[in-house]
Amino acid sequence: MNNSLLFGTSKRDITPPTGSLMAAFPASRNPMQARVAEGAHDPIMARAFALRQGGTTVAVVAADVVSFQWPDVDHMRAAFADRTGLSPKSLIVCGTHNHNGPECTYMFGGSPDDPYIAEMRGRVVEAACEALDKLAPTNLLVGSVDTDLSYNRRRILPNGQFQQLNKNPDRLRNGPVDPKGTVLRFDSGGGGPVGAVLHFAAHPVIMTTPNRLFTAEYPGAALRHFQVEAETSELVFLQGACGDTHPYQAITDDFEAVEKMGEGLGKAAASAWQQAEPEPELNLSIERWSANLPHRYSPEHTVRIEATAVRLSPRLAMVFWQGEPFVELSLSLQWRSPFARAIVVGYSLGWIGYVPTRQAYEFGGYGVDLYENDPPEFSRTSVQPGAGEQIVDRTADLLHKLRDGAYP
Repeated sequence: MNNSLLFGTSKRDITPPTGSLMAAFPASRNPMQARVAEGAHDPIMARAFALRQGGTTVAVVAADVVSFQWPDVDHMRAAFADRTGLSPKSLIVCGTHNHNGPECTYMFGGSPDDPYIAEMRGRVVEAACEALDKLAPTNLLVGSVDTDLSYNRRRILPNGQFQQLNKNPDRLRNGPVDPKGTVLRFDSGGGGPVGAVLHFAAHPVIMTTPNRLFTAEYPGAALRHFQVEAETSELVFLQGACGDTHPYQAITDDFEAVEKMGEGLGKAAASAWQQAEPEPELNLSIERWSANLPHRYSPEHTVRIEATAVRLSPRLAMVFWQGEPFVELSLSLQWRSPFARAIVVGYSLGWIGYVPTRQAYEFGGYGVDLYENDPPEFSRTSVQPGAGEQIVDRTADLLHKLRDGAYP
C-alpha cells in the first residue's frame, strides 16, 4: 500500500454576494462597465482533487470562473505552500471558463485587492488543503465517449474571409473540435466510487449580456446530471482547449438551453463512467516547462508561461495549459503524444488570453485581432504568432520525458 496512488477531493462554495461584478459580456462598452449581479441561479463552486504517490503530490482546483490572473495564482500558491509545506507549484488552479461567474480577470473592473477576491482565494486554498487531508488509496478507471455537442466558431469563407460563427442553430459542420467527453473515475480500495473528473472542451457562453444571475453554466449543469449516475457528489469539471469552440446552444440566453447542454454532456459522462476500464501500472510523476515569451505589442511586458504535464500511467497523462488555446493545438499535441490518452486542460494558472494557431493569425478575427485597449498585463491577445506551436513542442517534450525517461 505504500506505493498506492492516493486520491482526495473537496469543494467550497465561492458564490459572490449580490451586487458583485460579473465576468465577461460587459453591460456597457463605452464606458466599459461590468455587469452587476442581482443574485445567483445556482452556486459558483471551487472543486478540488489531490493526488499523491511516493514523494510526488499535486492538488488541482477547478473553479467556476473565466480564469485566474497571475497575482491571484501567486497569492494562492504561497498560502498553499505555507499551510502544507509543499512546493507552491504543487497547486494548479484552473477556471472552467465560466462567463457568468465573478469578475476576477479584471478586464471590466475589480482588482485583486477586492474583499471578495481575497475571500475567494482563501476558499480555493481551503479546498486544496482539505483534498490533501482526505487522501486515501484509490483505483483509477478511465472512459471516453465521442459527443456531438460542440462546433468550431471560426469560419473561413470560400473567398478567404473570416466569419465569427457565434451561433449555430443549424449545427453547421465547421472546422475541428475535440468531441471527447472523458471521465477519470476514482474508486476506493473496496471498490466504491469516491470521486470523478469530467473533461470536455467548449466555451460556457449560453448565458450572455442580458443575464444578471451568477451561474456555473453548462459545466455545473453537466455535473448535476452526471452525479445521478456516478453515485458520488465529489465531481470536478476540467475545461479543455476550447479557445475556438462553442456548444450548439451558445448565446441563446436561456437557462433551459443550459440544462439541455448539461443533460447531454452529463449523459455522455455517465456513458464514459459505465465504460471506464481500470488503468494499470499507476505511476504519478510531473514535468514542467516555464518561460517568459515576448509580448505581442507591449515591449515593457512579457508573457509568463508555465506548462505542466502529469503522468498517471504508461497510457494516461494530463496537461495543464494557460489561457484559451485553440482546439487545433490540443489535437496536435494529442496526435504527437506518446501516451494513448493525453488530456489537455486549458485556463490553468495565470491567464494569458487567447493562444491561436499560427495559421489563425493569417485570417484574423476575434481571439486573434489586437485588443490594444486591454491592460497589457491582462490582455486577451498577448501572445505572438508561433507561441501556440512553441507550447505544443515544449509540452510534447515533457510528455516524452515522462513516458520514456528522456527528452526526444
